[in-house]
Amino acid sequence: MKSVAIIGAGPCGLVALKEMLQAGLDATIYERSDQLGGLFATAMAYPNLHLTISNWAMAFSDFPDPSRMRYSTAADYLLYLQDYAHHFGLERHISIARRQTKEDENDGSMLHVQADALIVATGNSQVPNGVPSQLAGFKDRIVHSSAYDESFMQEVADKKLRGLIVGGGESGAVISADLCEQSPKLTVWLRRPPCVAMRYLNRLDETQQIKANQTIDFPVSIFLESITTNRLGFAQNVYLYTELVPSCCFL
Repeated sequence: MKSVAIIGAGPCGLVALKEMLQAGLDATIYERSDQLGGLFATAMAYPNLHLTISNWAMAFSDFPDPSRMRYSTAADYLLYLQDYAHHFGLERHISIARRQTKEDENDGSMLHVQADALIVATGNSQVPNGVPSQLAGFKDRIVHSSAYDESFMQEVADKKLRGLIVGGGESGAVISADLCEQSPKLTVWLRRPPCVAMRYLNRLDETQQIKANQTIDFPVSIFLESITTNRLGFAQNVYLYTELVPSCCFL
């Protein structure tokens, strides 16, 4: 029987393992953390992280999510991945909590695995990008989104810190929405005009709606689901429907 070694027990690693086993191969995942789930099982799943597409679209075709359509939290999606692994009996094929280092190699404890094939499923967000060269002279504190946590959010709230949030991607949008409620001294810097849209279409106050989106099982607009793959192309329609006014200062 051919053997396959898979690196990483995140979403892609789990699917790869399931497919290899169903094909009759001897497959094993090697995961450096103490549980499956990839980034969703680590501290990099920052506070208030919500997926940007619905739980139905994030579900794998062979294991649909039976619950009501919603935007899952990191904890919700981690639970889904755990259920997926349990449903297909993947746990016994996952070797976890064995991170190899140079020290391991020097003392002879390096793990050696021989396999006929290798699948690397570690994702592209394991190592943060370096600080841009333009900020080389900046002497104050720089916090990457991978290090953003409850303690930093509380520090911003307690000290009303003055700060600049660089970037308006998925992480930047969530973090700026969180921190702008904690301090009036924050500015968001973007390379291009933002397409800012609420997740649901109704007339509720923006702040009230954001809190509702994050705390209750709320019906999702089919319209917003349909524009997920091309937000910028439909930006004008989003603004017309929501009459949205951004609450942060954008540069």
